[in-house]
Amino acid sequence: MNIGVIFAGGTGSRMGVTSVPKQFLDYGGKPLIIHTLEHFERHPDIDALTVAIPQDWEDRFREMIVTFGISKVRWIVAGGTSGQDSIYRALRVAHDEIQDEDVKALVHDGVRPLINDRIISENLDALESARGAITVFPAVETVVVSADGDRVDDILPRSELFIAQAPQTFWLHELVAAHESAREKAHDDYIDSCSLMRGELDVSASFVIGTRANIKVTTPEDYFMSRALLDLEHFHDVEGI
Repeated sequence: MNIGVIFAGGTGSRMGVTSVPKQFLDYGGKPLIIHTLEHFERHPDIDALTVAIPQDWEDRFREMIVTFGISKVRWIVAGGTSGQDSIYRALRVAHDEIQDEDVKALVHDGVRPLINDRIISENLDALESARGAITVFPAVETVVVSADGDRVDDILPRSELFIAQAPQTFWLHELVAAHESAREKAHDDYIDSCSLMRGELDVSASFVIGTRANIKVTTPEDYFMSRALLDLEHFHDVEGI
């Protein structure tokens, strides 16, 4: 069984919008999160979705998925105090119901709407030969290191640098175990699932190459750049930019 774990439990304070959480902003005529969910809804190998939503928005979200025909959402939970906590809640409710160790969990940001079928498929395929997979994209800018934020201390070789994206995919039972290990030790500051799995279970994820378009919408600039890429795909049928 393959499930998408969509975490969208935050309020999006960096977006600067106060009327609605950013995942519900209009995005080409639909809420942003609906665009994200549609990729998993259409993918033939995704069996179910578990979604973390901001507290008090669950009923509104249920109305949205009915309106836009998202039928694979099986679990809806209120988001937690952090992204890590929201992911755990979404994982836990699925794991409590599915007592099976043969379940792949693809963890994905609700506000990363320009994922594609290839990325989903390659994440699933990667677990046939590895315990984890992380979507990445090669760094296209030079990265410099500065200890004091005022001068260059080192310049990292770009050929060795990759930008972490999503989804990040692991076996559900192992990912839940890693979360519970971290919670027992009050380690609540992991940046993503890959870091958590490496830190708690020493699991190293294999690479799936993503796309430059697969950005997380965090700021107003991200929103408008992502919308432009969406329009480009719609009008020119361009895939995987």
